[in-house]
Amino acid sequence: MAKLVRRAIKIFFFIVLSMLIGHSFDIYSLVSTDIAIGLAYKLFGDGGLENVEAAYALIDAGAIIVLTTAVYLLVIALIRHFKKS
Repeated sequence: MAKLVRRAIKIFFFIVLSMLIGHSFDIYSLVSTDIAIGLAYKLFGDGGLENVEAAYALIDAGAIIVLTTAVYLLVIALIRHFKKS
C-alpha cells in the first residue's frame, strides 16, 4: 500500500511540476517564426496559420516534457542523496 502511495505522489509531483514549467515557459520568445513555419511545412505540407500554431504547440509540448523530466530526475536524485546522508 505504501508503495502505491509513493507512486501516486511521484505522479502527482510530476504533473504539478509540468504545470509550473509550462506556465513559466514562453515558446514564442524562444522559437522563431521561421522554424515553426518550416516545421509546419514538413509536418502538414502547408504553412497556414493553424498549422504554424500546431507546430508551436508540438514544440511547446515536447520542450515541456523534456524540461520537466530533467528537473524531476534532478529533484529525485537530490532527495535520495539527502535521505542517504
